[in-house]
Amino acid sequence: MGSASDSGPLTIDRFRVGDEWDLQRLETEWNQFVESRFPTYFCRDFAWSRAWWQAYAQGDRVEIFVLRLQESGTIVGILPMWVRRETFGGFPVRLLEILGRGIGCEDLLIDQDHVEVAGPALAEILQRVRWDVARFSNLRNRITSQSLRSTGERLGFRVEASSAARSFVTTEGNFDDYFNARRSSFRRNYRAATRRAEAMGALSFRKCDLWTMTAGEIDAAADIAKQSWQYEQGGSHFCHLRNGSLIEGLRESPNQPSGDPELWLMSIGGRDMALNLCVLKAGRLEGIEQAFIQAYGKCSPGVLLLMHVIEQKFQDPQTEVFVLGTGEGYQGRTSDESDPVENLVFFRNSPYGRLVAAARKSGLYQALRRRQRGGSVRREAVGKQRGTDDSA
Repeated sequence: MGSASDSGPLTIDRFRVGDEWDLQRLETEWNQFVESRFPTYFCRDFAWSRAWWQAYAQGDRVEIFVLRLQESGTIVGILPMWVRRETFGGFPVRLLEILGRGIGCEDLLIDQDHVEVAGPALAEILQRVRWDVARFSNLRNRITSQSLRSTGERLGFRVEASSAARSFVTTEGNFDDYFNARRSSFRRNYRAATRRAEAMGALSFRKCDLWTMTAGEIDAAADIAKQSWQYEQGGSHFCHLRNGSLIEGLRESPNQPSGDPELWLMSIGGRDMALNLCVLKAGRLEGIEQAFIQAYGKCSPGVLLLMHVIEQKFQDPQTEVFVLGTGEGYQGRTSDESDPVENLVFFRNSPYGRLVAAARKSGLYQALRRRQRGGSVRREAVGKQRGTDDSA
């Protein structure tokens, strides 16, 4: 179902997604826009967006806003908005996010040549959608993130901004030089983890093509994922707890999604222990998911597999950069290079939005957050007792 409105020089087409992803009429234009203006953003094309919606957002409120120039009808922006009921800082809220969060780049898909004229349209969209808290994460493009932040401030929202580092490895030169540049403590722990793993059985690695991999390989990846900490906290791209699997949705897509997904598996003594899923497009390899069986965490299977993938990519002329993602864990230990990304949180200028914002600044927020996270903290403690350390 679609509707249209005018916002200055732009027309806003609005599509509500129900139980079915009935947007095929947009597919060609959507893909052409993303490919021409965002050539490295593999996860934002039509097929990826549909598979992500099917796995994580089906049943929630999803609205797609398409920004077009009035005179020509040319698309200059696609904003898939996702609203769900969520607990935020101990409060139940309607949380607004961009569809597709958590994989690849999460920038707003707004043509850089039209960011200025898109501002009023973005303001209109944020006012038309019903939400209490809006969260925009891993914004790599400073132009669009600044436009988004300014729009929120003009609308009277309370805006929280934070930054993070998006780590990557440039795969030039040779792997030995890269490895020797790691901290001595990392190299020592890595070698010790390798010895512990080899004491359990022979190590082997294999790379699978997501489109042609066998049912047995899919089952092996799902088995690893189900025994990982990610699954305990809500799921995995291979076996989400709610609507199914992102991977299943991608493989069943009528048209092949962009990028070349690679699934790497590591086994110890013939048993698959770890997986690493990444996607190669335009010279950039983006890590999407890394998981390992928690019971074998003491031999750091996730790090052992990651280092193997990095070593292979130093020998792959098609890979120029391996993007590891944000975080202070293995990303910082395996890379000295990073790009800044920005995270924004908006609190709507409504009585309830102001209440949540005020509580977030107070001691009440911290108390509620500790209570909310108590279960996950206890699970983490149990996990450490079981030997789930993957900190080579």
